[in-house]
Amino acid sequence: MSIDDLILPLKPKTWEEADQLEPTELLYRTTPVKVCHYMSCERFVQLLRSQRLVFTPQTQQDKDPADGGWPNANHEEATGLNKEYYEKFPMVRNFAMLAKESEIDRRLTYLHCWFEGAYESKTMWSEFAGDGTGVLLCATTSELVQALSPFSADYRFAIDQVKYVDEDVPLLEFVGGLAGRRKFPKFEHESEIRLMATRLPPVDLASLPTILKAPIRLQDCIRAVFLGPAMYKPRREVLKKWIRRVLPKANVLDSNFTGSFYSEGLNF
Repeated sequence: MSIDDLILPLKPKTWEEADQLEPTELLYRTTPVKVCHYMSCERFVQLLRSQRLVFTPQTQQDKDPADGGWPNANHEEATGLNKEYYEKFPMVRNFAMLAKESEIDRRLTYLHCWFEGAYESKTMWSEFAGDGTGVLLCATTSELVQALSPFSADYRFAIDQVKYVDEDVPLLEFVGGLAGRRKFPKFEHESEIRLMATRLPPVDLASLPTILKAPIRLQDCIRAVFLGPAMYKPRREVLKKWIRRVLPKANVLDSNFTGSFYSEGLNF
C-alpha cells in the first residue's frame, strides 16, 4: 500500500493543507517549467569554467537559519489533518523523532535554488546578482534534472517547490520531506524551486563536505543568459562572446529591466 492510498480518504480543510498535499516533484522532473537563477558575474564565470553547480548546506542558509525546520505549531498537540491522520490510521505520533530526523536531514542536505517564472525582479537582481551587475540564467526544470544526471550514487537527488509556512501553521507530518522544503512567508516573493542533494547513509556527519560540486551539462539546460542591467559595457561584450562559445545554444540577451518592479515576461 502506498502513501497515496493512505491519504486518499483525508480531505484538507484549509488551503494550506491542500497546498501541502499537492504532489509536485514528479511535475518538475518531467515538465519543462520555466525557472531562473540569479548569480554574480564572478560565480557565473566559475560555473562556465568548472561546469559544476555548487550546492551549499541547508544549515548554512544565512537569510533563513530555520530553513527546513518544523513550525512551532507542530511542536504542540496534533490538529487538523494531522490529528485526523493519527486517528484514522494505526500510527503512533512521535514528533520528537520526526524533529530529530529533520535536523539530521538538514545536515545531510545541500541546496541549489532557482526561481520559478519567466520575468525579471528588481529585488532578485539586487539580492542575488550583485545589484544588477551579474547574470540571470534561464532553464526548465526537466532539462535541469536531465543535465545533472547521472548524479553521485552517494546522494539522493530531488527537485521541488518550497512551501512558505509561518510558525502558527502546522506542516503535514505524514508527507515525506515537507519540512525540508519549508521557509518563512517573508521569502515568498522568491517562488523558489529547489534542487536538493541529500547524502545517503551510512555517513560520518563530521566528514561531510562544506560544499558539493555537481557536474552538469550546461549546454543541455541553459536556454538563455540575461546580462544584468548594471553590468558595465566592456565586461558585457567580453561575456557575450564567451557565452556564445561555451553555450552555443543559449540566447545571450540584455536585461529588459527598465525601472519598474517587474519587467515584461522573458522569452526563452
